[in-house]
Amino acid sequence: MKKTKKINNRDLDVLEVLWNAEEALSANDIAEVSKISKNTVLPVLKNLLSQEYIQVDDVVLTGKTLTRKYLPAIDKEEFILNHYNINVDNLLTHFLAKDDDPEVIPKIEALIRKKKQQLKKEDKP
Repeated sequence: MKKTKKINNRDLDVLEVLWNAEEALSANDIAEVSKISKNTVLPVLKNLLSQEYIQVDDVVLTGKTLTRKYLPAIDKEEFILNHYNINVDNLLTHFLAKDDDPEVIPKIEALIRKKKQQLKKEDKP
């Protein structure tokens, strides 16, 4: 993934709409959901495409116009880790040091077990 320029709040607003959507969205759909002007959404989409944070999923005919539909190319968690240069080990260490909730460790352990099971299933032919 390229990083050509820093991502701004408007870019994050559009990404958030795409992450929360259950299907690919057009610029009009994004403008409607986010209450951001279509004239603002279009350059944001162009920027996000150039940085490979989103991708064109489909081109559909809307009336007499061809319309692109967009999907995120990266999930929210991966974006946060990559964009903010977060090291998972440091994050977990910091989180566990600050949190006094005794339920946190079993929850993390359950997530790790679940991930291990997924990886084992992927390894089996």
